[in-house]
Amino acid sequence: MIAERQKDKVCIVGCSDSLKQTPFDQVDEYEFWGVNNLFWTIPNKPFTRWFEIHQIMQNEKGVWFRRGDPVFRNMPVQAYIEQLAALDIPVYMREPNPLVPKSEQFPYEDLVTKFGDYFTNSISWQIALAIDLGFKEIGIFGVDMACDTEYGHQRPSCEYFLGIAAGLDIKVWVPDTCDLLKTRFLYGRDEAEELLFRKKLAEIMGNLKTKMASETHKMESAKQEMCKYAGAIMSAESLDKIWKNVSGG
Repeated sequence: MIAERQKDKVCIVGCSDSLKQTPFDQVDEYEFWGVNNLFWTIPNKPFTRWFEIHQIMQNEKGVWFRRGDPVFRNMPVQAYIEQLAALDIPVYMREPNPLVPKSEQFPYEDLVTKFGDYFTNSISWQIALAIDLGFKEIGIFGVDMACDTEYGHQRPSCEYFLGIAAGLDIKVWVPDTCDLLKTRFLYGRDEAEELLFRKKLAEIMGNLKTKMASETHKMESAKQEMCKYAGAIMSAESLDKIWKNVSGG
């Protein structure tokens, strides 16, 4: 049974750079939710709940695996589980783990029944749980999910659930440095500004590509010259060996 919320506000904290803006000093106002191995990055913070919802299982030889791998971020999964066990707060997992006294099963099915099945990452599940528990404010820190990163494909799901929260009059807050819920231009309204920006950007990229092509040509020419010198050196070395043999004769 998931514990009821203790505060009206919650900070869901991930592992990217914007986690540094988490208001950990405001413990009277917020619950703080951590995820996976975040305690390695920012130890001794006032977290109130923890989330490790990936598959963790033990094989017939007693070796623990996380997502099919016995190592998680350069640490044996067994050692990682022992660190989870040291957390004196609820640890929500795919299934309760006998080595983690505070572990509880994460309510996947309840949330799917209430919100559908568009869950692509841990943060989406956490946002849905925060909505379900009735938090009045949800802050997202350390969850950037930039489009050109390995987590970029997970971003739409997070934004979907933040949209649900906003639609329920839950205050949503993300740092300015976070890529979630951000757009450079408002579609349609800002087309004139966007076209100027795109034109300027195209000019800059065109100039850079021209310069790169020039430098590439210079580099290839230099390589050819280096090959010539290398050949000349080999010829000189061969000539030296021939004359040594002649002199020795």
